[in-house]
Amino acid sequence: MIEELKVSTRSLAQAAPATWTAFADLHRGAVADGALSGKVKELMTLATATVKPRDGCITYHGKAAARREALGWPC
Repeated sequence: MIEELKVSTRSLAQAAPATWTAFADLHRGAVADGALSGKVKELMTLATATVKPRDGCITYHGKAAARREALGWPC
């Protein structure tokens, strides 16, 4: 799934670079440490992604949460 995401996001970035850059900046800001830690924010996005299951969102945010050790194990 991660490899599929890389291909599709790369295609989107090439097709609409300004839009992709804006989205990436928005995302980085949204999950940055602030009033809530980035770890908590990634867990929230992972939970949200499961409400209307989107495999790509679940995969991406699951990996990001694991990377922040939010799931109890390092990635």
